[in-house]
Amino acid sequence: KEPALCFYISIPAAVIALAIPVLSDPDTVFSGYAKAFGYLTDYILLAVAIALLPYIMFYEVQAHKMRKIERAIPDFLKNLSLINETGFSLSESLRILLRSESGALRSHIEGMYTDMSWGASTKEAFTRFANKLKINMLSRLTALITKASESSGDIREVLDIASVYTNINLQLKKDKFTNMLIYVIIIYIT
Repeated sequence: KEPALCFYISIPAAVIALAIPVLSDPDTVFSGYAKAFGYLTDYILLAVAIALLPYIMFYEVQAHKMRKIERAIPDFLKNLSLINETGFSLSESLRILLRSESGALRSHIEGMYTDMSWGASTKEAFTRFANKLKINMLSRLTALITKASESSGDIREVLDIASVYTNINLQLKKDKFTNMLIYVIIIYIT
């Protein structure tokens, strides 16, 4: 959940990895700048790698999970809209959706359904869902869906619009990444 927590282990490990060569051969380290620099360069790079690589790895794993969840949101909203269109309440729609959902959102949908079945309102369940995931797009959608469910029981149109909105938002995000990647490649080439 928090990639930065790995620094509690990786930074002391990096310090130890740098301290061992310094303490094992202090004559080389304190014999002159050029000789010490040549001796310690590899160990400094190793210490930096030990400190940063676990963070990078955990961060990328977390980012990959978030991207999978973001890509699943439009389908979730569309399916929720289709089920809600048949006349089921939102909590019943979630229950039915749980039977077929097996993607990245399943555990979060289960949490929302559990909240609603234990007496939480739609607003509370969706708010907890958005707060747990901490995705800006989802926070905006949650506000939209909760306001629509408060004003009327038929939120199918709102769910359809939210699904289209998330698809457009994801496409814009993808286009932005592609365009920025082109600029980065051009900068590296020049």
